Amino acid sequence: EKMRLIRREIEHAKQASTAQEQQAKQAEMLREYAESSRKYALRESYGGYAEAGLAAWEATRRKKTKKPIFVAIENLYPENYGGHPEELRNLVKNARKVMEDMLVKRGLSRKEARDAARTHIKITLDTGHLNMWRKYWHDDPKKSVDENDAEFKKWMLKEVERLAKEDMIGNVHLSDNFGYQDEHLIPGTGIAPVKEIVETLRKHGYKGPLTVEAGAAATTEPADIVGLYKTWRLFGSPVYAAHYLPHFAPKRTWTEIQYSYFGQTQSPYFVVGPYAPSEDWTLWSRVPLE
Repeated sequence: EKMRLIRREIEHAKQASTAQEQQAKQAEMLREYAESSRKYALRESYGGYAEAGLAAWEATRRKKTKKPIFVAIENLYPENYGGHPEELRNLVKNARKVMEDMLVKRGLSRKEARDAARTHIKITLDTGHLNMWRKYWHDDPKKSVDENDAEFKKWMLKEVERLAKEDMIGNVHLSDNFGYQDEHLIPGTGIAPVKEIVETLRKHGYKGPLTVEAGAAATTEPADIVGLYKTWRLFGSPVYAAHYLPHFAPKRTWTEIQYSYFGQTQSPYFVVGPYAPSEDWTLWSRVPLE
């Protein structure tokens, strides 16, 4: 009986050691092949953006476009990866590196491949999305609200300047908000330093498009286009005339003419938008109103 128990213990020990050996092999395989979801997602993102950049490079050459076609990765909301400037920089930097390696395999020199990657993979900077980091900003309790706002603004401009210096920005969306929701307010009507951001970009040679995304103007203004007018006013843009003006003629700005008749005293010849009469009311002669 005693020998039988000893044999059973030996058999159990063998089985236990076999199981432990199998677990060790599985752990070794996991260490060699498994990766975190974050690492996998980033690797796939780098490759995906690199392939898109490669397609843009090919399309530019095939169609012989005047300006290069490029992929523009936008900084979305703070809750998504890529919403933070550092994350966005990481995406672009690594995607460019992958695209560079792809082009080298196609026969381009390392410098040619690097230049092509920088040209065809860029960033769309959205001022409103960047300003939404205000709700996650840790205020200094010893400072006033204005002082904390100034610190956040300083951080924003510093991040924009870093992106501009590294030649990563290829497109800009201009919108405003109060730092908590993506209201798409007209630039200058929220707290985002839209004008200062554009000035920073210009200082570092940015000559790309500036798209006004003032969607809220569609519900708060007489017409959607007013959002563009007010943006021009924010930047102090003059009104350009289609006809010749003498050099001594004063330049009019959008601040002077908004909601007016360009300084004229007579009534307008036609009205549009919400000012136009309803189609339910017509003249006895049936002549349509303009």
